[in-house]
Amino acid sequence: MPKQEWLLIYWQAMNRGAGPYPHHAWWQIGWINDYLMAEAELRSNGQMKFPRGFVAPKVGPHQSYGFAAGTINGEQANLIVNEDLVKVDNPTIDYILAESEKKDKLFVGLLNNRAQATDFQVTVKGKLMKKQLPAVGLEVMTIEK
Repeated sequence: MPKQEWLLIYWQAMNRGAGPYPHHAWWQIGWINDYLMAEAELRSNGQMKFPRGFVAPKVGPHQSYGFAAGTINGEQANLIVNEDLVKVDNPTIDYILAESEKKDKLFVGLLNNRAQATDFQVTVKGKLMKKQLPAVGLEVMTIEK
């Protein structure tokens, strides 16, 4: 089979959503998540840290997160996923969301993945803020609920 045909078949399958094992997109999500969590812990000098679970080899080797509370600046926090809470206008800025154990605070870990300082806008719960992060910088925003 010519390379172009193989690529076309591969991308057509990917565009139809999650497919049968092994689905490469899910594997990529796993290792990207591993990278973001490790970067957050490293850049914060351990102040943003979540426990890692067993390596899940079924769809690419990556670690599991979210099964237990971690810590952000010494406070217990649980990872959350909510696409409606945060919007960032620059794709070089990644974010990690967590909620305090008491559910009274939202933590937004912002990571700059460029080797240059980066200006961007972040909207959290409908409130727009202008920000700048240094090269490969991290900022943890704490928002009272």
